Amino acid sequence: MFRKSTLASAILLSAAVFATLSTAQAETIYNGMIYPGENWISVPAEPYDAAPALVFEDVPINGSLTRRDPATQAQIVYNAADPSLFGDVARGVGYSLNFTGTEPMRVSFKGTDDRLFGKVRVRLYHGENWIGTPWNHSIDFASIYLNDGTQYVPISQAINMGWLMPDWIGLDPVYQAAFTVSLPEFFPSSSRLEPWHMYKVFVNSPPYLEVVMRASTDEPIPEPSSLVTLGSGCMACLGAYARRRQRR
Repeated sequence: MFRKSTLASAILLSAAVFATLSTAQAETIYNGMIYPGENWISVPAEPYDAAPALVFEDVPINGSLTRRDPATQAQIVYNAADPSLFGDVARGVGYSLNFTGTEPMRVSFKGTDDRLFGKVRVRLYHGENWIGTPWNHSIDFASIYLNDGTQYVPISQAINMGWLMPDWIGLDPVYQAAFTVSLPEFFPSSSRLEPWHMYKVFVNSPPYLEVVMRASTDEPIPEPSSLVTLGSGCMACLGAYARRRQRR
C-alpha cells in the first residue's frame, strides 16, 4: 500500500508531466522552407498569430503572396497597407508566394497541435481551388472523401462520377516543376499529399463540394455536424475552437 507521501509525490509528478505536455503543445513550432521562385504553399496547423506578416515574419510577402477566392475565382494579393482584404493564414488553404530572394528562407510559426483535428473538410467550388494538407504529415490521396450535399463518397467514386478532375497539381519549388497527386490508376507523380504544399484542384460539379481529409485511415467517415469547416468566413472560428480545446 502507498503511503500518503508517496501518493502525494505521484500526484505532483503527474501534474508536472501534464503541465510539461500542455506547455509543449501550446508552443508547437512548425518549420517550412521557401525557395527562390514560385512557391505553392500551405500551413500544416492553425497559427496562433495568423496575420500573414507574422506567419511569414522574415519573408517579403507584400505584393507577392496570393490566395484564391474559390467562390469568385478571384486571386487576392497581400497588400501590407490594407491586409484586411487578404485575411488571416489558415490551415487547409493554399497560397502562392513568388520569392525573389536568391537563397532559401525558413518559415517558422507557433500553432495549435495539428493532432487536435482528426478530420478537416474544405469547401471546393466549381472551377479552380487552392487547398493544402492540414497536417504536419503526409496523407494518402485515396483516403479522401467528398460530399456533394447529399452523400459522402470516396474520392475514387467522386472522380468516376465526374465531380472533379483526377489530378491534383502541386509544384516542386526547388526545381520549379509541376507534379500530380492522384490515384495509382492515373499514373501520378505521387499518391500522397505532403505538408506545406498547396494543390490546385479543379471541380466540375456546381455549385460546390466539400472535401473531407482525415489525419489517418483509422479515422471514421464523419457526420457533417462533426466536421471543422474551412470555408469562407469560418477561419477565425477554427482558431478559436482549437485554442479552447487546448485550454481544457
